[in-house]
Amino acid sequence: MESLRRCMPLVFLLSCLAMFQTAGAQELPEVLKDAPPQKLMAVGLGLMDLEDDRKAEFGRVVDDFSVKTAKAIRKIMKRNEPGMPRKIGKRLKRAFKDLDKQVEPIVPKEKWEAYLIFKKGLADQLTPGR
Repeated sequence: MESLRRCMPLVFLLSCLAMFQTAGAQELPEVLKDAPPQKLMAVGLGLMDLEDDRKAEFGRVVDDFSVKTAKAIRKIMKRNEPGMPRKIGKRLKRAFKDLDKQVEPIVPKEKWEAYLIFKKGLADQLTPGR
């Protein structure tokens, strides 16, 4: 019984991430539908074809996003309060909106679709079991 109680936060996290992934799913080309997250991210980054300085800035923004988001989710899970899946889902939605705002000046408008492919891979990578 104790082990079941301990794994409940993980179950909530998995359901939140699954809801977020399906709600924010972008329409991908057929070739990329079942691609692993790392491949989606690599394809998106390749299609963006950023200059070296912009690529470095983009990498810093994504690293910062990953660290802050993981820290926020851990904080929510430590509290173990009712409504945890909803709170995690809201935090992920807000984090991805912030990421969009931060990369908007880095990624040219004509390359935005490539960024969305990268973002889909990033969201998939945050989903355990992918």
